[in-house]
Amino acid sequence: MPPASSSSSAPAPDFIKVPGIAGLYRNTRSGMYLGIKKVEGKRKERSLKTTDRKIAERRLKAWIDELGRVDTSVEKTTLEDLFKRLLAVDAGKSARPIDIIEGVRDEFLGWWLYGSKFQVRNVCPAHLEEWLAIRGNRFRNSS
Repeated sequence: MPPASSSSSAPAPDFIKVPGIAGLYRNTRSGMYLGIKKVEGKRKERSLKTTDRKIAERRLKAWIDELGRVDTSVEKTTLEDLFKRLLAVDAGKSARPIDIIEGVRDEFLGWWLYGSKFQVRNVCPAHLEEWLAIRGNRFRNSS
């Protein structure tokens, strides 16, 4: 009786490394390319949204260049941190601009369902447009 084959029991990997290109992987099922890069000890992944290798190589290079320009400490800024920075920038101004900023902050966070610890990078334009449609008529253009 022949020995059981162990290769049939191991599932095929979802992604395979593209030889010769650091950080480029290809999905075995869909053929889509994926970029993987380690930045400051953390693994970053990005779909390159293409099945063409040359396009994937260009997008991978552009993405890696972009990673080098992004300050990872700023990347995790919360709404609370953003409002604190805004108030710190305007600290030398008169009380009126500071009151306006605090009023807008309180109005926004009172409406915002996700809380002040929500990361700014996850706020999308649709969120802001909705808030302005609901609450914007209460503010002057200068606010």
